[in-house]
Amino acid sequence: MQNKKSKIFAIFIVALLTSSIGTIALSDAHTPAWQIPTWAYCSVAPNPAGLGQEVTIGMWIQIPPPTAAGTNGDRWHGFTVTITDPDGIKKTLGPFTSDATGGTWTSFTPDKLGNYSFVVYYPGETLKGENRADQRNAYIGDYFMNSTSPTAYLTVQQDPIPQLPMTPLPTQYWTRPIYAPNYPWYQISGNWLGLGAHSFAATGRYNATGNYNPYSNAPLAAHIMWTKPVAFGGLMGGEYGGNDMSNYYSTSQYEPKWAPIIINGVMYYTNFPGSSTNQVGWTALDLRTGKTIWTVNTTDILKYGQILNMVNPNQYGGIPYLWAVPTGQGGFGASPSTYKLFDAMTGQYILSIVNGTGMNIVSDEGGNLIGWYVNSSRANQWNAPTLNCWNSTQAIFYPDSQYIKGNTSDS
Repeated sequence: MQNKKSKIFAIFIVALLTSSIGTIALSDAHTPAWQIPTWAYCSVAPNPAGLGQEVTIGMWIQIPPPTAAGTNGDRWHGFTVTITDPDGIKKTLGPFTSDATGGTWTSFTPDKLGNYSFVVYYPGETLKGENRADQRNAYIGDYFMNSTSPTAYLTVQQDPIPQLPMTPLPTQYWTRPIYAPNYPWYQISGNWLGLGAHSFAATGRYNATGNYNPYSNAPLAAHIMWTKPVAFGGLMGGEYGGNDMSNYYSTSQYEPKWAPIIINGVMYYTNFPGSSTNQVGWTALDLRTGKTIWTVNTTDILKYGQILNMVNPNQYGGIPYLWAVPTGQGGFGASPSTYKLFDAMTGQYILSIVNGTGMNIVSDEGGNLIGWYVNSSRANQWNAPTLNCWNSTQAIFYPDSQYIKGNTSDS
């Protein structure tokens, strides 16, 4: 580590973890930079609304940020909403930043009867290529012009508008899949992505810090739902006698047969033959019934689960994946350099990310797998050790090596 006078450069890796370092020139940028008109819009709902009833104000411009891709890429900044109440008194909310679709929202509670008006203003900005954006995008450097929305109106009456009822948490037996509008049920429907590993295993813990899942409830009484043998157990019998040494080998200290990943009520685990430490495949089964959904023959080591909550102009929603590493790279103390991606629904192989490094993995708010590690090498353009952040989604979206330099305070 450097002394307190030295700087640590934090760099974000948005590619395969290769050793090449450089800055990608914006060869596709518009010259001169374009001046692009925008059109701002505003919506208010419900309308009409009751006195003291919260309403939602939506705001957006007609084009999403061109570099937006899931949780990465630019956002539009500086949205404001000017509200005029029935007495003509104005109030401004904001500034607000958009999501990847180019819009956002805020809430407002009217406290007067009558008609309110709402106007959204977007101040305009130069697209900077921030937030780990693909630096090859031709729109980086272009200016998106300011705009003002048409006026939206809200009528406030004495009685509130009834809202859609929320489905309460279940008090009896329930199954998956969970009906999507049952929003409160997120509190009891957590997944188990295996982002940490048990001793001698490659996965099986909730995350790198422990086995506590804040979004699931264990049963209050012990019970057996189903059984599924993974190896011989019990007394061997016959000539092997009857004592504490005459049972089948089933403790498996070094062959962790029970290190599962659970996504949407489907449990994934590794199959081991007998006492061998060489796995022969994976099984996916229904956690409720114990019924096998599929089995895949593979020597790859099951490593992580992932639900990528992709939000972009074309889609919303989570996509489940499984991650694995080759044999020899996922065991106790191993440092994988290749990460393989599989479809969690079918177990089918999708792609590989190569030239990686060992690191602790966490999941961010968008479901991207994030890994942090320190590279002590000085063979880089900063001639200093680097703190590196790896993002699984960026490694797939932007396969060319890119480093975005950032500075921390002295340490």
